[in-house]
Amino acid sequence: MGKRALFTTEHLGKALFMVLALLANLCACYYFNVGLKYIVGLVIMGWAALAFAINPDFQLIKRYIKYFLLFYFPFLLFWIWSLVIWISSFQTVDYIIRGSLNTIYMITAVGYVVGSYYLFGESAVYLNFYTMCIANTVKLVQTILASSVGQVFSEYIALVTSFASETGQAISAMELHDMAFGFGPYILFFLLYRKNGKLRLGHLLLAIFYFSLAMKRIAIAAVILPLVLILPYLKMGDKARRVYGAVLGYGGILLAFLYLWSIKAGVFYDIVDALGINVMSRDAFYARYSSFYELAPSFLGLGVRFVYRYEEAVEGVVHQLHNIFLQMYIEVGFWTWFAWLWYEIRFRIYAIGKRVGFQGAIFLLVSTIYMWTTFTTDNTLYYWPPNVAYMYLSLLWVEKTIREKSRKEGQNLPLVGRRRLRITF
Repeated sequence: MGKRALFTTEHLGKALFMVLALLANLCACYYFNVGLKYIVGLVIMGWAALAFAINPDFQLIKRYIKYFLLFYFPFLLFWIWSLVIWISSFQTVDYIIRGSLNTIYMITAVGYVVGSYYLFGESAVYLNFYTMCIANTVKLVQTILASSVGQVFSEYIALVTSFASETGQAISAMELHDMAFGFGPYILFFLLYRKNGKLRLGHLLLAIFYFSLAMKRIAIAAVILPLVLILPYLKMGDKARRVYGAVLGYGGILLAFLYLWSIKAGVFYDIVDALGINVMSRDAFYARYSSFYELAPSFLGLGVRFVYRYEEAVEGVVHQLHNIFLQMYIEVGFWTWFAWLWYEIRFRIYAIGKRVGFQGAIFLLVSTIYMWTTFTTDNTLYYWPPNVAYMYLSLLWVEKTIREKSRKEGQNLPLVGRRRLRITF
Protein backbone atom coordinates (compact mmCIF):
# COMPACT_ATOMS: atom_id res chain seq x y z
CA MET A 1 0.00 0.00 0.00
CA GLY A 2 3.03 2.24 0.18
CA LYS A 3 4.30 4.22 3.11
CA ARG A 4 1.07 6.13 3.62
CA ALA A 5 -1.90 4.23 4.99
CA LEU A 6 -5.20 4.65 3.23
CA PHE A 7 -7.17 4.49 6.45
CA THR A 8 -6.44 4.83 10.15
CA THR A 9 -8.58 4.45 13.22
CA GLU A 10 -8.84 8.25 13.23
CA HIS A 11 -10.34 8.19 9.72
CA LEU A 12 -12.81 5.50 10.75
CA GLY A 13 -13.62 7.40 13.91
CA LYS A 14 -14.38 10.56 11.98
CA ALA A 15 -16.55 8.60 9.53
CA LEU A 16 -18.54 7.13 12.41
CA PHE A 17 -18.86 10.56 14.01
CA MET A 18 -20.21 11.97 10.73
CA VAL A 19 -22.87 9.24 10.65
CA LEU A 20 -23.92 10.08 14.20
CA ALA A 21 -23.85 13.83 13.53
CA LEU A 22 -25.92 13.35 10.38
CA LEU A 23 -28.56 11.41 12.32
CA ALA A 24 -28.78 14.22 14.87
CA ASN A 25 -29.09 16.88 12.17
CA LEU A 26 -31.68 14.87 10.27
CA CYS A 27 -33.71 14.96 13.48
CA ALA A 28 -33.56 18.74 13.25
CA CYS A 29 -34.94 18.38 9.70
CA TYR A 30 -37.89 16.41 11.17
CA TYR A 31 -36.91 13.05 9.67
CA PHE A 32 -36.52 11.22 12.98
CA ASN A 33 -37.94 11.45 16.46
CA VAL A 34 -36.24 14.08 18.60
CA GLY A 35 -35.21 11.38 21.06
CA LEU A 36 -32.58 10.14 18.60
CA LYS A 37 -30.52 13.25 19.32
CA TYR A 38 -30.41 12.28 23.00
CA ILE A 39 -29.01 8.90 22.00
CA VAL A 40 -26.40 10.43 19.68
CA GLY A 41 -25.24 12.77 22.43
CA LEU A 42 -25.00 9.94 24.93
CA VAL A 43 -23.03 7.79 22.46
CA ILE A 44 -20.50 10.60 21.92
CA MET A 45 -20.20 11.15 25.67
CA GLY A 46 -19.60 7.42 26.20
CA TRP A 47 -17.08 7.36 23.37
CA ALA A 48 -15.12 10.24 24.90
CA ALA A 49 -15.19 8.56 28.32
CA LEU A 50 -13.86 5.33 26.77
CA ALA A 51 -11.09 7.23 24.97
CA PHE A 52 -10.08 8.80 28.27
CA ALA A 53 -10.17 5.43 30.05
CA ILE A 54 -7.88 3.89 27.43
CA ASN A 55 -5.46 6.80 27.32
CA PRO A 56 -6.10 9.09 30.32
CA ASP A 57 -4.98 12.70 30.09
CA PHE A 58 -5.94 14.37 33.35
CA GLN A 59 -4.73 17.83 32.36
CA LEU A 60 -6.87 17.83 29.24
CA ILE A 61 -9.96 16.22 30.77
CA LYS A 62 -9.94 18.78 33.58
CA ARG A 63 -10.13 21.57 31.01
CA TYR A 64 -12.94 19.87 29.12
CA ILE A 65 -14.99 19.22 32.24
CA LYS A 66 -14.76 22.97 32.88
CA TYR A 67 -16.05 23.62 29.35
CA PHE A 68 -18.96 21.27 29.98
CA LEU A 69 -19.87 23.05 33.21
CA LEU A 70 -19.49 26.52 31.69
CA PHE A 71 -21.98 25.71 28.94
CA TYR A 72 -24.33 23.55 30.97
CA PHE A 73 -24.65 25.60 34.16
CA PRO A 74 -27.64 27.76 33.06
CA PHE A 75 -29.74 24.66 32.36
CA LEU A 76 -28.71 23.13 35.67
CA LEU A 77 -29.71 26.39 37.38
CA PHE A 78 -33.14 26.30 35.72
CA TRP A 79 -33.67 22.72 36.87
CA ILE A 80 -32.53 23.22 40.47
CA TRP A 81 -34.77 26.25 40.91
CA SER A 82 -37.68 24.50 39.16
CA LEU A 83 -37.21 21.54 41.50
CA VAL A 84 -37.70 23.91 44.44
CA ILE A 85 -40.88 25.23 42.80
CA TRP A 86 -42.24 21.77 42.03
CA ILE A 87 -41.57 20.37 45.48
CA SER A 88 -42.97 23.42 47.27
CA SER A 89 -46.14 23.22 45.14
CA PHE A 90 -46.48 19.45 45.74
CA GLN A 91 -46.24 18.43 42.09
CA THR A 92 -46.36 14.75 41.21
CA VAL A 93 -43.25 12.73 40.37
CA ASP A 94 -44.48 12.35 36.77
CA TYR A 95 -44.88 16.13 36.48
CA ILE A 96 -41.33 16.67 37.77
CA ILE A 97 -39.86 14.06 35.41
CA ARG A 98 -41.59 15.61 32.38
CA GLY A 99 -40.48 19.06 33.49
CA SER A 100 -36.88 17.81 33.64
CA LEU A 101 -36.76 16.66 30.01
CA ASN A 102 -35.24 19.86 28.61
CA THR A 103 -32.50 19.76 31.23
CA ILE A 104 -31.67 16.15 30.35
CA TYR A 105 -31.79 17.02 26.65
CA MET A 106 -29.22 19.78 27.11
CA ILE A 107 -26.86 17.42 28.95
CA THR A 108 -26.65 15.42 25.74
CA ALA A 109 -26.25 18.52 23.54
CA VAL A 110 -23.39 19.92 25.63
CA GLY A 111 -21.90 16.43 26.00
CA TYR A 112 -22.04 15.95 22.23
CA VAL A 113 -20.04 19.14 21.67
CA VAL A 114 -17.46 18.76 24.41
CA GLY A 115 -17.10 14.99 23.90
CA SER A 116 -16.60 15.19 20.14
CA TYR A 117 -14.18 18.10 20.48
CA TYR A 118 -12.20 16.05 23.01
CA LEU A 119 -12.10 13.18 20.49
CA PHE A 120 -11.45 15.03 17.24
CA GLY A 121 -10.55 18.60 18.08
CA GLU A 122 -11.23 21.25 15.44
CA SER A 123 -12.24 18.58 12.92
CA ALA A 124 -15.46 17.94 14.87
CA VAL A 125 -16.57 21.53 14.27
CA TYR A 126 -16.25 21.19 10.51
CA LEU A 127 -17.61 17.65 10.31
CA ASN A 128 -20.73 18.80 12.14
CA PHE A 129 -21.08 21.66 9.66
CA TYR A 130 -20.77 19.29 6.70
CA THR A 131 -23.46 17.00 8.11
CA MET A 132 -25.74 20.01 8.61
CA CYS A 133 -25.27 20.81 4.92
CA ILE A 134 -25.92 17.19 3.94
CA ALA A 135 -29.09 17.02 6.05
CA ASN A 136 -30.39 20.23 4.47
CA THR A 137 -29.49 18.89 1.02
CA VAL A 138 -31.54 15.75 1.67
CA LYS A 139 -34.54 17.95 2.44
CA LEU A 140 -33.84 20.15 -0.58
CA VAL A 141 -33.66 17.16 -2.94
CA GLN A 142 -36.90 15.82 -1.50
CA THR A 143 -38.55 19.20 -2.04
CA ILE A 144 -37.34 19.37 -5.65
CA LEU A 145 -38.59 15.86 -6.37
CA ALA A 146 -42.00 16.77 -4.91
CA SER A 147 -42.29 19.84 -7.18
CA SER A 148 -39.59 20.82 -9.68
CA VAL A 149 -36.23 22.54 -9.86
CA GLY A 150 -37.80 25.54 -11.58
CA GLN A 151 -40.48 26.00 -8.97
CA VAL A 152 -38.07 25.72 -6.06
CA PHE A 153 -35.58 28.08 -7.71
CA SER A 154 -38.18 30.73 -8.61
CA GLU A 155 -39.75 30.59 -5.16
CA TYR A 156 -36.30 30.83 -3.56
CA ILE A 157 -35.47 33.95 -5.59
CA ALA A 158 -38.82 35.49 -4.64
CA LEU A 159 -38.21 34.64 -0.99
CA VAL A 160 -34.78 36.28 -0.94
CA THR A 161 -35.62 39.36 -3.01
CA SER A 162 -38.80 40.09 -1.03
CA PHE A 163 -37.00 39.55 2.28
CA ALA A 164 -39.32 36.65 3.18
CA SER A 165 -42.50 38.59 2.35
CA GLU A 166 -43.24 36.28 -0.57
CA THR A 167 -43.00 32.54 -0.25
CA GLY A 168 -44.42 29.50 -1.98
CA GLN A 169 -45.55 26.01 -1.16
CA ALA A 170 -42.32 24.38 -2.32
CA ILE A 171 -39.78 26.66 -0.63
CA SER A 172 -41.83 26.81 2.57
CA ALA A 173 -40.94 23.14 3.04
CA MET A 174 -37.34 24.33 3.53
CA GLU A 175 -38.29 26.48 6.51
CA LEU A 176 -36.45 24.28 8.97
CA HIS A 177 -36.39 26.50 12.03
CA ASP A 178 -33.74 24.59 13.97
CA MET A 179 -31.36 24.32 11.02
CA ALA A 180 -31.79 27.91 9.83
CA PHE A 181 -30.73 29.26 13.20
CA GLY A 182 -27.88 26.74 13.30
CA PHE A 183 -26.16 28.16 10.23
CA GLY A 184 -26.08 31.69 11.68
CA PRO A 185 -23.15 31.10 14.07
CA TYR A 186 -21.20 29.46 11.25
CA ILE A 187 -21.71 32.54 9.05
CA LEU A 188 -20.38 34.73 11.85
CA PHE A 189 -17.47 32.38 12.45
CA PHE A 190 -16.40 32.12 8.81
CA LEU A 191 -16.54 35.92 8.54
CA LEU A 192 -14.44 36.51 11.66
CA TYR A 193 -12.10 33.51 11.78
CA ARG A 194 -9.09 33.19 9.53
CA LYS A 195 -7.52 29.77 9.16
CA ASN A 196 -3.87 30.24 8.17
CA GLY A 197 -4.76 33.86 7.52
CA LYS A 198 -7.34 33.02 4.84
CA LEU A 199 -11.08 33.61 4.57
CA ARG A 200 -12.84 30.27 4.05
CA LEU A 201 -15.07 31.60 1.29
CA GLY A 202 -16.47 28.23 0.20
CA HIS A 203 -17.60 27.40 3.72
CA LEU A 204 -19.07 30.88 4.15
CA LEU A 205 -21.09 30.66 0.92
CA LEU A 206 -22.41 27.22 1.89
CA ALA A 207 -23.54 28.54 5.27
CA ILE A 208 -25.18 31.59 3.67
CA PHE A 209 -27.02 29.47 1.10
CA TYR A 210 -28.56 27.05 3.58
CA PHE A 211 -29.22 29.88 6.02
CA SER A 212 -31.16 31.76 3.33
CA LEU A 213 -33.33 28.78 2.35
CA ALA A 214 -35.47 29.40 5.44
CA MET A 215 -34.99 33.19 5.42
CA LYS A 216 -35.74 33.85 9.09
CA ARG A 217 -35.71 37.62 9.45
CA ILE A 218 -34.78 37.60 13.12
CA ALA A 219 -31.85 35.30 12.28
CA ILE A 220 -30.60 37.84 9.72
CA ALA A 221 -30.79 40.58 12.35
CA ALA A 222 -29.01 38.22 14.75
CA VAL A 223 -26.09 37.93 12.31
CA ILE A 224 -25.84 41.65 11.57
CA LEU A 225 -26.08 42.96 15.16
CA PRO A 226 -23.09 41.12 16.67
CA LEU A 227 -20.95 41.98 13.64
CA VAL A 228 -21.67 45.67 14.18
CA LEU A 229 -21.06 45.44 17.92
CA ILE A 230 -17.88 43.36 17.69
CA LEU A 231 -15.99 45.59 15.23
CA PRO A 232 -14.84 48.09 17.91
CA TYR A 233 -13.97 45.17 20.22
CA LEU A 234 -11.62 43.65 17.63
CA LYS A 235 -9.50 46.81 17.59
CA MET A 236 -9.19 47.15 21.37
CA GLY A 237 -6.65 45.91 23.86
CA ASP A 238 -7.59 43.58 26.70
CA LYS A 239 -8.33 46.35 29.21
CA ALA A 240 -10.62 48.20 26.82
CA ARG A 241 -12.28 44.93 25.79
CA ARG A 242 -13.03 44.20 29.43
CA VAL A 243 -14.83 47.53 29.82
CA TYR A 244 -16.60 47.30 26.47
CA GLY A 245 -17.71 43.75 27.25
CA ALA A 246 -19.18 44.94 30.55
CA VAL A 247 -21.09 47.72 28.76
CA LEU A 248 -22.49 45.23 26.23
CA GLY A 249 -23.32 42.73 28.97
CA TYR A 250 -25.16 45.00 31.35
CA GLY A 251 -26.69 46.88 28.42
CA GLY A 252 -28.03 43.58 27.06
CA ILE A 253 -29.57 42.66 30.42
CA LEU A 254 -31.22 46.08 30.67
CA LEU A 255 -32.61 45.82 27.13
CA ALA A 256 -33.97 42.34 27.83
CA PHE A 257 -35.79 43.62 30.92
CA LEU A 258 -37.13 46.66 29.05
CA TYR A 259 -38.40 44.30 26.37
CA LEU A 260 -40.35 42.34 28.98
CA TRP A 261 -41.64 45.57 30.51
CA SER A 262 -42.86 46.80 27.12
CA ILE A 263 -44.82 43.57 26.68
CA LYS A 264 -46.29 43.64 30.19
CA ALA A 265 -47.17 47.35 29.96
CA GLY A 266 -48.65 47.02 26.45
CA VAL A 267 -46.09 49.37 24.90
CA PHE A 268 -44.82 46.59 22.64
CA TYR A 269 -48.25 46.17 21.03
CA ASP A 270 -48.56 49.92 20.42
CA ILE A 271 -45.14 50.03 18.77
CA VAL A 272 -45.72 47.11 16.39
CA ASP A 273 -49.17 48.47 15.47
CA ALA A 274 -47.75 51.94 14.79
CA LEU A 275 -44.97 50.52 12.64
CA GLY A 276 -47.27 48.06 10.86
CA ILE A 277 -45.06 45.09 11.76
CA ASN A 278 -46.56 41.66 11.24
CA VAL A 279 -45.54 39.72 14.34
CA MET A 280 -47.32 36.54 13.20
CA SER A 281 -49.75 36.36 16.17
CA ARG A 282 -46.92 36.63 18.71
CA ASP A 283 -48.68 39.58 20.32
CA ALA A 284 -51.67 37.32 21.01
CA PHE A 285 -49.41 34.66 22.53
CA TYR A 286 -47.72 37.20 24.79
CA ALA A 287 -50.99 38.78 25.93
CA ARG A 288 -52.41 35.37 26.78
CA TYR A 289 -49.77 34.90 29.47
CA SER A 290 -49.96 38.38 31.00
CA SER A 291 -51.87 37.14 34.05
CA PHE A 292 -49.29 34.42 34.79
CA TYR A 293 -46.46 36.70 35.92
CA GLU A 294 -45.51 40.02 37.47
CA LEU A 295 -42.34 42.03 36.86
CA ALA A 296 -41.43 42.07 40.52
CA PRO A 297 -38.87 40.43 42.85
CA SER A 298 -41.71 38.53 44.51
CA PHE A 299 -42.41 36.54 41.32
CA LEU A 300 -40.47 33.28 41.67
CA GLY A 301 -41.57 31.41 38.53
CA LEU A 302 -43.74 28.42 37.64
CA GLY A 303 -41.06 25.85 36.70
CA VAL A 304 -39.31 24.79 33.51
CA ARG A 305 -41.60 23.55 30.71
CA PHE A 306 -44.64 25.23 32.29
CA VAL A 307 -45.49 26.97 29.01
CA TYR A 308 -45.11 23.76 27.03
CA ARG A 309 -47.30 21.73 29.38
CA TYR A 310 -49.91 24.47 29.67
CA GLU A 311 -50.32 24.84 25.91
CA GLU A 312 -50.28 21.08 25.44
CA ALA A 313 -53.09 20.65 27.98
CA VAL A 314 -55.19 23.76 27.32
CA GLU A 315 -54.50 24.75 23.72
CA GLY A 316 -53.72 21.38 22.17
CA VAL A 317 -51.04 23.14 20.07
CA VAL A 318 -47.65 24.07 21.54
CA HIS A 319 -46.37 27.51 20.47
CA GLN A 320 -43.84 27.99 23.29
CA LEU A 321 -44.45 31.76 23.09
CA HIS A 322 -41.76 32.46 20.45
CA ASN A 323 -40.04 34.62 23.04
CA ILE A 324 -37.40 32.95 25.20
CA PHE A 325 -36.92 35.98 27.45
CA LEU A 326 -40.61 36.00 28.36
CA GLN A 327 -40.92 32.22 28.53
CA MET A 328 -37.96 31.80 30.87
CA TYR A 329 -39.11 34.68 33.07
CA ILE A 330 -42.48 32.97 33.51
CA GLU A 331 -40.81 29.65 34.19
CA VAL A 332 -37.89 30.57 36.47
CA GLY A 333 -38.94 33.90 37.94
CA PHE A 334 -37.33 37.25 38.66
CA TRP A 335 -34.11 36.29 40.49
CA THR A 336 -33.15 33.21 38.50
CA TRP A 337 -33.91 35.03 35.23
CA PHE A 338 -31.47 37.83 36.09
CA ALA A 339 -28.89 35.31 37.35
CA TRP A 340 -29.13 33.46 34.02
CA LEU A 341 -28.63 36.59 31.92
CA TRP A 342 -25.75 37.81 34.08
CA TYR A 343 -24.05 34.43 33.90
CA GLU A 344 -24.33 34.14 30.11
CA ILE A 345 -23.27 37.58 29.00
CA ARG A 346 -21.06 38.67 31.88
CA PHE A 347 -19.62 35.93 34.11
CA ARG A 348 -18.85 33.24 31.51
CA ILE A 349 -17.32 35.66 29.02
CA TYR A 350 -15.37 37.46 31.75
CA ALA A 351 -14.16 34.17 33.28
CA ILE A 352 -12.76 32.99 29.95
CA GLY A 353 -11.35 36.41 29.10
CA LYS A 354 -9.59 36.74 32.44
CA ARG A 355 -8.02 33.28 32.09
CA VAL A 356 -6.90 33.26 28.44
CA GLY A 357 -7.19 36.90 27.40
CA PHE A 358 -10.28 38.67 26.06
CA GLN A 359 -9.21 37.78 22.52
CA GLY A 360 -10.27 34.25 23.45
CA ALA A 361 -13.75 35.39 24.45
CA ILE A 362 -14.55 37.11 21.15
CA PHE A 363 -16.69 34.42 19.59
CA LEU A 364 -18.45 33.54 22.82
CA LEU A 365 -19.51 37.20 23.04
CA VAL A 366 -20.53 37.23 19.37
CA SER A 367 -22.55 34.03 19.59
CA THR A 368 -24.22 35.09 22.85
CA ILE A 369 -25.42 38.29 21.18
CA TYR A 370 -26.60 36.16 18.25
CA MET A 371 -28.55 33.78 20.48
CA TRP A 372 -30.05 36.57 22.56
CA THR A 373 -31.28 38.33 19.44
CA THR A 374 -33.07 35.17 18.31
CA PHE A 375 -34.54 34.82 21.82
CA THR A 376 -36.66 37.93 21.21
CA THR A 377 -39.02 36.22 18.75
CA ASP A 378 -38.21 32.50 18.68
CA ASN A 379 -37.71 29.35 20.75
CA THR A 380 -33.99 28.83 20.15
CA LEU A 381 -32.89 28.22 23.75
CA TYR A 382 -33.23 24.44 23.32
CA TYR A 383 -32.70 24.08 19.55
CA TRP A 384 -29.93 21.57 18.84
CA PRO A 385 -28.21 23.11 15.72
CA PRO A 386 -27.70 26.70 16.99
CA ASN A 387 -26.68 25.57 20.47
CA VAL A 388 -24.24 23.01 19.10
CA ALA A 389 -22.83 25.55 16.61
CA TYR A 390 -22.28 28.36 19.10
CA MET A 391 -20.70 26.02 21.67
CA TYR A 392 -18.44 24.37 19.06
CA LEU A 393 -17.25 27.61 17.55
CA SER A 394 -16.73 29.38 20.88
CA LEU A 395 -14.75 26.34 22.07
CA LEU A 396 -12.63 26.32 18.92
CA TRP A 397 -11.86 30.03 19.33
CA VAL A 398 -10.90 29.61 22.99
CA GLU A 399 -8.70 26.58 22.25
CA LYS A 400 -6.98 28.44 19.42
CA THR A 401 -6.25 31.33 21.77
CA ILE A 402 -4.90 28.97 24.44
CA ARG A 403 -2.51 27.39 21.92
CA GLU A 404 -1.28 30.73 20.66
CA LYS A 405 -0.73 31.87 24.21
CA SER A 406 1.12 28.65 25.13
CA ARG A 407 3.38 28.97 22.07
CA LYS A 408 4.32 32.51 23.06
CA GLU A 409 5.09 31.30 26.58
CA GLY A 410 7.12 28.34 25.28
CA GLN A 411 4.75 25.68 26.57
CA ASN A 412 3.64 22.49 24.83
CA LEU A 413 -0.01 21.70 25.53
CA PRO A 414 -1.34 18.23 24.66
CA LEU A 415 -2.96 17.82 21.29
CA VAL A 416 -6.69 17.23 21.08
CA GLY A 417 -8.27 14.63 18.85
CA ARG A 418 -5.04 12.88 17.80
CA ARG A 419 -4.52 10.24 20.45
CA ARG A 420 -5.76 7.08 18.70
CA LEU A 421 -3.44 4.26 17.66
CA ARG A 422 -2.78 4.34 13.93
CA ILE A 423 -3.77 1.03 12.26
CA THR A 424 -3.41 0.47 8.54
CA PHE A 425 -5.91 -1.41 6.40
